[in-house]
Amino acid sequence: MKNSTTNVSNDSVYVSPKELAHRWQVSRNTVMSIACEEGFVVLCLGKKKGSTIRYLRKEVCLFEKNRMKNLHK
Repeated sequence: MKNSTTNVSNDSVYVSPKELAHRWQVSRNTVMSIACEEGFVVLCLGKKKGSTIRYLRKEVCLFEKNRMKNLHK
């Protein structure tokens, strides 16, 4: 049985704002601002304001890839 604090594996289709905040070492508010600016698809798991949301991992990975810069060029 998994511990409730265990992170979702990297092969999950979705990623949470909390996971991204940890991954990018920024606040959840920053993650949500970036996601909004970039137009990430959002999976809303509830109907109320403040419900649990998830982003598509493939969009997150594509965003990261497009933001990579080589400073030695």
